[in-house]
Amino acid sequence: SSIEENKDKYEIEHRIIKQDNGEIRYVKEKCEHIKNDEGEIVRSLGIVQDITERKKLEKSFKEKNILFDSILESIQDGISVLNPDLTIRYTNSTMEKWYKEQSPLRGKKCFKAYHDKCSSCENCPTLRCLETGEVEKEVITGHKDSEIDYIEVFSYPIWDQKKENITGIVEFVRDISDRKKQEEKIEYLSYRDQLTDLYNRRFFEEEMKRLDTKRQLPISIIMADVNGLKIINDSYGHKKGDELLVKTAKILESSLREEDVLVRHGGDEFAILLPQTTRKEAEKVIDRIKENTEITKQNPIPISIGIGMATKRKEEEDIGDILKKADNVMYKNKLSKSKSAKNKIIQNLLNTLQTKSSETKDHALRMEKLAHELGKKIALSNSELNRLSLLATLHDIGKTTISKNILNKSGDLTEAEWEIIKEHPETGYKIASASDEFALVAEEILCHHEHWDGSGYPRGFKEENIPYLARIIAIIDAYDVMTSDRPYSKAISKEEALSEIKECAGSQFDPELAEVFIELKKEANDY
Repeated sequence: SSIEENKDKYEIEHRIIKQDNGEIRYVKEKCEHIKNDEGEIVRSLGIVQDITERKKLEKSFKEKNILFDSILESIQDGISVLNPDLTIRYTNSTMEKWYKEQSPLRGKKCFKAYHDKCSSCENCPTLRCLETGEVEKEVITGHKDSEIDYIEVFSYPIWDQKKENITGIVEFVRDISDRKKQEEKIEYLSYRDQLTDLYNRRFFEEEMKRLDTKRQLPISIIMADVNGLKIINDSYGHKKGDELLVKTAKILESSLREEDVLVRHGGDEFAILLPQTTRKEAEKVIDRIKENTEITKQNPIPISIGIGMATKRKEEEDIGDILKKADNVMYKNKLSKSKSAKNKIIQNLLNTLQTKSSETKDHALRMEKLAHELGKKIALSNSELNRLSLLATLHDIGKTTISKNILNKSGDLTEAEWEIIKEHPETGYKIASASDEFALVAEEILCHHEHWDGSGYPRGFKEENIPYLARIIAIIDAYDVMTSDRPYSKAISKEEALSEIKECAGSQFDPELAEVFIELKKEANDY
């Protein structure tokens, strides 16, 4: 062409299709014009070169680049390519999206984009990768300007063709915020008691090891145990018991200093670690705990705590022995206070039952009187008379867990309500068993609704397998129920009641005891 003729040299690439087989070839045509002094072309030199293979390679390379870019862009992880001076030379779109406040990332140092600490970190895995040529991994907090809390970074070296020098770093960056949060949650739960949200025994043992140093001396340990938890669980239910533990935890927490370590050591037991605390200072903490528990004494369920304390003064003393000593002191304190606490709980239970059922107090008093009279008649010893009197007072204590609506229902009970009523002997047995003082009549409470012929409840015991005092109280209870007005029945005469007892002797009642009771009432002309 005329344009080409005005040039000294030029190159043109042609695409040629062979006519015989349709094969596509590429050629490059090079041409150079040689001119004379006047600038006229005197001749032209031309070279035609087949560049088909090179074009195929270029096409293949371009396709691979497109594929490679597609792969990098489809990956959910961030990818960054660094120069040896930690300058970013490539990032995928994930990285640009995560760190949009720093975008564009290319040309920035990695520690200014997504590594907050690398510029000053002596043990930076990225730098270590450059030095050693090994793959390195690290978990770091996300950049302050990003929404990512934690990232996990894998650093891979880029080698030259001879594998002699590292020419850069490829970093795979993964958002692990959710994983870290889950790990932190698991770690939190592993050191926490779920009920009280206090630290648990595992944490306490690790803290005890950590603080067991000369610098922390003297170290005091307080052990605290909730009195009467079993009896509360058995009478009021485990929900009430759990509430009591939570309240106790709050009382203990409010009594401590900021540096003290409070844990739920297990069950009804709490432990307190007091670093750099003398025995005298620890006693002040105990006094605060006592003052705070004293406030609860008017509550329906007052909080009573057995407390023990010991102090490590010398470095050579075993901290484990100090813990045992505090536990032993606590146990002795618990023995002295537990009886009083349990008696108070029992009294509260009886008061609760009286508010639910108006006749209960009078019923118990009448039964005590009748029990004493019958006991004297059959020549019971003084200790047995005392047990019988206690049984008369406590025999229905299991009814404290039954709703007022069922206890005072005037009509017939449903089958489900009757099943609830039948549970009260076993509940009463559990309550009484929780106290050494009342455990004396626990078996009798369990069996006071058993029948001589085995048709009673809850165990179906019969005849002499039923405890003797339970057989006595069964007759007295039935007599008083029949001769007193109840929501569900009107009272019958004493004569009718004695006739009913005589009728049921040998089936519901011990026949010999029934005969003695009837004789007692006739002798007293009380029918």
